[in-house]
Amino acid sequence: MLRKIFMLFFMIFMFPSAICLASLIIDDYSPENFSFNVNLGVMDNEGTADQLNASYSITADLGSGFTGQYIYNELETKITIDGNKRIKSKQINLLKNERNGISFLLGSSQNELVGYSSHTSIIAGIQGRVSIAPNTHAYAAMTSGNSVEGYAVGIGYNLTPNTELRLDYSNMRYKDLAAEDITVKVPYGGIVYWF
Repeated sequence: MLRKIFMLFFMIFMFPSAICLASLIIDDYSPENFSFNVNLGVMDNEGTADQLNASYSITADLGSGFTGQYIYNELETKITIDGNKRIKSKQINLLKNERNGISFLLGSSQNELVGYSSHTSIIAGIQGRVSIAPNTHAYAAMTSGNSVEGYAVGIGYNLTPNTELRLDYSNMRYKDLAAEDITVKVPYGGIVYWF
């Protein structure tokens, strides 16, 4: 089991860095399934943390091994740029579910430093999931694009067949929104519900 976890994280971190959010992690879907994921996180930018940040995602099985996903995240940063501290990030992704818990994604990410600048980029990524105990799994994801990149790692526990609790850590770097890149590190707790 420890070997599986090591191999998952080794594989993920061999690729260029990346993410958008911890809500990026998808699961095994059967036809006509979809899920709703809500996360709350405490922002840790430059070693300080005091803001609660929310994100959500909606994920749906499209059939033939493909999954569609919409992610929304709003972050209150510690960095003030011309009086602005909020970053809004929206993603639309198409994921191809492969064997052994591995998925690849291609999508579009729109990132905005509210009232200052915004950029849209094409993103690509990989994610993986491995069972580590009954009803428990570890996961990791990476995405990369021309205006955002990062990674997320976490653990999930199935409370019921339709409900999962998650603890995640995500590290994101937003590029070209200000004179300098903005890095946001967020530990998240969340819940996923499958319909």
